[in-house]
Amino acid sequence: REVPAASDETPVRVKQIADELGYRPHTAAQVLRRARSQYLGVLFTPRFPFEVEIAEAVYPAAHALGYSVVLGAMTPTRDLEQAVDELLSYRSEALIVVGLDREDAAFSHLLGRVPVVRIGRAPTTAGVDGVRSDDERGIRDAIDHLVGLGHEHIAFVGGGAMPGATA
Repeated sequence: REVPAASDETPVRVKQIADELGYRPHTAAQVLRRARSQYLGVLFTPRFPFEVEIAEAVYPAAHALGYSVVLGAMTPTRDLEQAVDELLSYRSEALIVVGLDREDAAFSHLLGRVPVVRIGRAPTTAGVDGVRSDDERGIRDAIDHLVGLGHEHIAFVGGGAMPGATA
Protein backbone atom coordinates (compact mmCIF):
# COMPACT_ATOMS: atom_id res chain seq x y z
CA ARG A 1 0.00 0.00 0.00
CA GLU A 2 1.33 3.43 -0.93
CA VAL A 3 1.39 6.16 1.71
CA PRO A 4 0.66 9.62 0.33
CA ALA A 5 3.40 12.20 0.89
CA ALA A 6 2.77 15.53 2.57
CA SER A 7 2.12 18.41 0.22
CA ASP A 8 4.60 21.26 -0.17
CA GLU A 9 2.21 23.48 1.80
CA THR A 10 2.14 21.21 4.88
CA PRO A 11 5.51 22.26 6.41
CA VAL A 12 4.61 25.91 5.83
CA ARG A 13 1.23 25.47 7.59
CA VAL A 14 2.81 23.54 10.48
CA LYS A 15 5.37 26.33 11.03
CA GLN A 16 2.64 28.99 10.83
CA ILE A 17 0.48 27.20 13.41
CA ALA A 18 3.50 26.61 15.67
CA ASP A 19 4.29 30.34 15.50
CA GLU A 20 0.68 31.24 16.31
CA LEU A 21 0.71 28.91 19.32
CA GLY A 22 4.04 30.31 20.54
CA TYR A 23 5.76 26.93 20.23
CA ARG A 24 9.46 26.84 21.10
CA PRO A 25 11.61 23.78 20.42
CA HIS A 26 12.66 21.77 23.48
CA THR A 27 16.40 22.45 23.62
CA ALA A 28 17.26 19.45 25.82
CA ALA A 29 15.48 17.09 23.43
CA GLN A 30 17.34 18.58 20.47
CA VAL A 31 20.68 18.11 22.24
CA LEU A 32 19.93 14.42 22.85
CA ARG A 33 19.49 13.92 19.09
CA ARG A 34 22.90 15.35 18.28
CA ALA A 35 26.30 13.73 18.72
CA ARG A 36 27.63 17.04 20.07
CA SER A 37 25.81 19.40 22.41
CA GLN A 38 27.30 22.63 21.01
CA TYR A 39 27.35 23.95 24.62
CA LEU A 40 30.19 25.80 26.28
CA GLY A 41 30.05 25.84 30.06
CA VAL A 42 31.16 28.96 31.92
CA LEU A 43 32.01 28.57 35.60
CA PHE A 44 32.12 31.90 37.44
CA THR A 45 31.36 33.78 40.66
CA PRO A 46 28.67 36.42 40.08
CA ARG A 47 29.85 38.63 42.94
CA PHE A 48 32.92 39.86 41.04
CA PRO A 49 32.16 42.35 38.22
CA PHE A 50 35.17 41.15 36.20
CA GLU A 51 33.84 37.58 36.15
CA VAL A 52 30.35 38.71 35.13
CA GLU A 53 31.81 40.81 32.31
CA ILE A 54 33.85 37.86 31.04
CA ALA A 55 30.82 35.55 31.21
CA GLU A 56 28.79 38.08 29.25
CA ALA A 57 31.54 38.51 26.63
CA VAL A 58 31.55 34.75 25.99
CA TYR A 59 28.01 34.84 24.52
CA PRO A 60 28.72 36.64 21.21
CA ALA A 61 32.03 34.80 20.70
CA ALA A 62 30.36 31.42 21.30
CA HIS A 63 27.38 32.30 19.11
CA ALA A 64 29.69 33.27 16.24
CA LEU A 65 31.14 29.74 16.42
CA GLY A 66 27.75 28.01 16.62
CA TYR A 67 27.79 27.34 20.37
CA SER A 68 25.33 28.12 23.12
CA VAL A 69 26.47 29.06 26.63
CA VAL A 70 25.53 27.38 29.88
CA LEU A 71 26.38 29.31 33.05
CA GLY A 72 27.43 27.64 36.28
CA ALA A 73 27.59 30.12 39.12
CA MET A 74 29.42 29.50 42.38
CA THR A 75 27.70 31.32 45.24
CA PRO A 76 27.89 31.15 49.04
CA THR A 77 25.19 28.43 48.94
CA ARG A 78 26.40 26.70 45.77
CA ASP A 79 29.89 25.24 45.72
CA LEU A 80 32.31 24.41 42.93
CA GLU A 81 31.28 20.75 42.75
CA GLN A 82 27.58 21.58 42.29
CA ALA A 83 28.33 24.12 39.57
CA VAL A 84 30.68 21.75 37.74
CA ASP A 85 28.22 18.84 37.93
CA GLU A 86 25.48 21.02 36.46
CA LEU A 87 27.66 22.18 33.57
CA LEU A 88 28.63 18.60 32.79
CA SER A 89 25.01 17.44 33.01
CA TYR A 90 24.27 19.74 30.07
CA ARG A 91 26.98 17.87 28.15
CA SER A 92 29.13 21.00 27.88
CA GLU A 93 31.87 20.30 25.34
CA ALA A 94 34.37 22.53 27.12
CA LEU A 95 34.51 24.66 30.25
CA ILE A 96 35.69 28.21 30.62
CA VAL A 97 36.61 28.77 34.26
CA VAL A 98 36.68 32.45 35.21
CA GLY A 99 38.72 33.63 38.19
CA LEU A 100 38.62 30.46 40.27
CA ASP A 101 41.35 30.75 42.89
CA ARG A 102 41.81 27.04 43.56
CA GLU A 103 42.08 23.76 41.73
CA ASP A 104 40.72 21.13 44.14
CA ALA A 105 39.29 17.63 43.68
CA ALA A 106 36.05 18.93 42.12
CA PHE A 107 38.13 20.82 39.60
CA SER A 108 40.57 17.96 39.01
CA HIS A 109 37.83 15.49 38.07
CA LEU A 110 37.13 17.64 35.00
CA LEU A 111 40.50 16.87 33.52
CA GLY A 112 40.29 14.43 30.68
CA ARG A 113 36.48 14.73 30.51
CA VAL A 114 36.30 18.08 28.73
CA PRO A 115 38.82 20.74 27.69
CA VAL A 116 39.26 23.39 30.39
CA VAL A 117 40.48 26.98 30.00
CA ARG A 118 41.07 29.22 33.01
CA ILE A 119 40.64 32.96 32.58
CA GLY A 120 42.25 35.38 35.01
CA ARG A 121 44.50 32.85 36.72
CA ALA A 122 47.50 30.86 35.62
CA PRO A 123 46.68 27.16 35.54
CA THR A 124 48.52 25.04 38.09
CA THR A 125 47.39 21.67 36.72
CA ALA A 126 48.74 19.97 33.62
CA GLY A 127 46.19 19.76 30.82
CA VAL A 128 44.50 23.06 31.69
CA ASP A 129 45.02 26.07 29.45
CA GLY A 130 45.03 29.62 30.75
CA VAL A 131 44.39 33.14 29.56
CA ARG A 132 45.37 36.04 31.79
CA SER A 133 46.93 39.43 31.72
CA ASP A 134 50.49 40.03 32.82
CA ASP A 135 49.55 41.99 35.96
CA GLU A 136 53.14 42.58 37.07
CA ARG A 137 54.12 44.05 33.70
CA GLY A 138 50.94 46.16 33.61
CA ILE A 139 51.73 47.65 37.02
CA ARG A 140 55.35 48.24 36.03
CA ASP A 141 54.26 49.94 32.75
CA ALA A 142 51.74 52.13 34.62
CA ILE A 143 54.39 53.25 37.12
CA ASP A 144 56.95 53.89 34.36
CA HIS A 145 54.34 55.98 32.53
CA LEU A 146 53.55 58.07 35.63
CA VAL A 147 57.24 58.58 36.38
CA GLY A 148 57.79 59.54 32.72
CA LEU A 149 55.13 62.23 33.16
CA GLY A 150 57.12 63.61 36.08
CA HIS A 151 55.07 62.25 38.99
CA GLU A 152 57.12 61.56 42.12
CA HIS A 153 54.44 60.62 44.68
CA ILE A 154 52.53 57.59 43.46
CA ALA A 155 50.04 55.67 45.60
CA PHE A 156 48.73 52.18 44.98
CA VAL A 157 45.24 51.15 46.05
CA GLY A 158 44.95 47.36 46.28
CA GLY A 159 42.05 45.29 45.04
CA GLY A 160 41.28 43.56 48.33
CA ALA A 161 39.74 40.14 47.68
CA MET A 162 39.19 40.75 43.96
CA PRO A 163 40.69 38.22 41.55
CA GLY A 164 44.28 39.12 40.72
CA ALA A 165 44.58 41.61 43.61
CA THR A 166 47.43 39.73 45.29
CA ALA A 167 49.58 40.08 42.17
